Amino acid sequence: MKGGNEMSEDIIKQLYFKIQNIINEPEIYDDIKIELVNNMIRLHKNIDSVSKAKIGVDDILELSYTIAEHHPYSIIIFYLAEILRTLLDEWENELNNDKIDEILWKSEKINYGLVKLKNV
Repeated sequence: MKGGNEMSEDIIKQLYFKIQNIINEPEIYDDIKIELVNNMIRLHKNIDSVSKAKIGVDDILELSYTIAEHHPYSIIIFYLAEILRTLLDEWENELNNDKIDEILWKSEKINYGLVKLKNV
């Protein structure tokens, strides 16, 4: 008998294959892509690498919000993700001095978090 997680994974995989069969019909959904990643189905259309990376960073930020200060890595994860988000948001532009100062400040927070971990 399968446990709850295994059953959920099987259902997700079944849905993935059903959706994949639908979007693989010739000339109907040729620009829609489907991915099965970490037991999640992702559908997207004409998404570039930067946009895809932003989704991943948003997932990391969500994790950092939920762990709050309850985890020793929370400060590091939060500020790393914030820096990544800033860089991705400015991907097509040059970073101005304010953005660079913001990244430097967040880098100091990351360093503080690492020193704090080292001294535990």
